[in-house]
Amino acid sequence: MAMPKKKTPEVDDETTVPTPVPTPSPEVAKRMEELFRELMEVNTKLVIKVASAECPWLNKCPLYKMSKRIAKIIDELQELREKVGG
Repeated sequence: MAMPKKKTPEVDDETTVPTPVPTPSPEVAKRMEELFRELMEVNTKLVIKVASAECPWLNKCPLYKMSKRIAKIIDELQELREKVGG
């Protein structure tokens, strides 16, 4: 009499391997940081100007809605930078 085959747990053949992220050179990293800071400053000024605008259609304005999205992203980025000591 043949013994029944013992079930073995299935193994996922597609193992996820993280793709390595190249480390930028110091010059590239410095330029990226400069651009990031400049982008943050300009976007912050834009958000403040739009938010302080006195327009009766402000809540329906696509520019205002985009500025709110930018403000939320800036806020999150600033919080993350504080966490990593930036």
